[in-house]
Amino acid sequence: MNKQLDFLKRQIERGALPHAYLFAGTDNEGKEEAIEYLSGALMPQRKGGINPDFCEINSDPITIDDIRLVKEKASMSPLAGEKNVFLIRNIERLSWQAAPALLKLLEEPSRTSFILATTENVEKVLPTLRSRFSILKFPSFAKASEGKHDQFARYSVGGSDGFKLPAKPPHEDKAEFTEFVRGALRHARTAMRRNPTPQNIERTKRVLKAISALADPTMNHRLLGEYIIMVLS
Repeated sequence: MNKQLDFLKRQIERGALPHAYLFAGTDNEGKEEAIEYLSGALMPQRKGGINPDFCEINSDPITIDDIRLVKEKASMSPLAGEKNVFLIRNIERLSWQAAPALLKLLEEPSRTSFILATTENVEKVLPTLRSRFSILKFPSFAKASEGKHDQFARYSVGGSDGFKLPAKPPHEDKAEFTEFVRGALRHARTAMRRNPTPQNIERTKRVLKAISALADPTMNHRLLGEYIIMVLS
């Protein structure tokens, strides 16, 4: 048994398992082992690989309808065991429309539900969402290509347009947030004009689509700002 499985086993034995876990890292084999172990510990043995208390989300992108499905099922009592188990694969694919719904679900957990999410890169998960999970890391030694991708991302977005991407969005002040959004859009468009790669074109489209959500008075500005920063990072 690897150290992650041993850690999970001890948590279960002590009754100290959190309501939501994020398995992060590039050791996909290790993550799959842990998913199987945890699912087996929380639910009765699945006959034919099917359990009515298990729900897996593996969409790209993960939409608001996906999260509504999780929310609806989380409000119901388990049919076969004591827990409904939700597996959200590659949570970094979560759309900005779905982020507030998932955040609310994590902040108001059901006693009969357990949420498990996975990602290869924890830094691609919105910080506010990330903080609501207990994180278990599954590192891998194959990281040679990761640095090259980061360098490309910095190069392709970079520009001398006077906009400095903040570490956190200024969501508490309306005027500052408006200026941040304008600067982010200008930054994305400048990068696209100077280096019109498919990646930069897609970034600009995603920023524009996110900004359109500002018309919604219920929109969580903090999550929206974090999403824009992540798109441009």
